[in-house]
Amino acid sequence: MNNAIDLKDIDGYCYMYQPKWSLEMVKKKEPKNYNKAEFLDLVAEKTNMTKENANKSVDAFIEAVTDIVKNGDSVNFIGFGKFSVGDRAARTGRNPKTGELLKIKASKTPKFTAGKALKDAVKINNG
Repeated sequence: MNNAIDLKDIDGYCYMYQPKWSLEMVKKKEPKNYNKAEFLDLVAEKTNMTKENANKSVDAFIEAVTDIVKNGDSVNFIGFGKFSVGDRAARTGRNPKTGELLKIKASKTPKFTAGKALKDAVKINNG
């Protein structure tokens, strides 16, 4: 499918002309949303750990990042990304039912900024 020309997208199917001028229908791949169990299977496979040890490692990672960020600090994994705290300014909102103006207080929110290697990996994979 190297030299295919994308014609149109109809109901998730992509019709493509091949260089031989044959019309071929290809189903687009839907992105998969991994749950924790599926993610742990991948971690266990890549590290040759048991699923139990992979679970402990992932839980420890999540707990450590949470502790760092809730204290207002950040943690940076070069190439992967940075977990930090973002500030949301106070603003005026509106009650959708009544239309009444509301004052929304300033707040802090967890933030993730993707690193260059992760961004590049996504670009390469998505053409």
